[in-house]
Amino acid sequence: MKELGECRNTFDLINKYKLASSEGVNKFSNRMIRFEVMKKIYLDGNDLVENHLNDLAKQLS
Repeated sequence: MKELGECRNTFDLINKYKLASSEGVNKFSNRMIRFEVMKKIYLDGNDLVENHLNDLAKQLS
């Protein structure tokens, strides 16, 4: 069950990235949100991030 929670955290990060538009009034703060999310996924992520992304892709397709 721990892996399911970690998979959910990865999904939440991707969703946060998606919702932070790089346009409009808050574009600079949204770009920072997008940068921080990508940093967490790519640099701070563990070895299971790729597996989580594959699992999410399977579940969503």
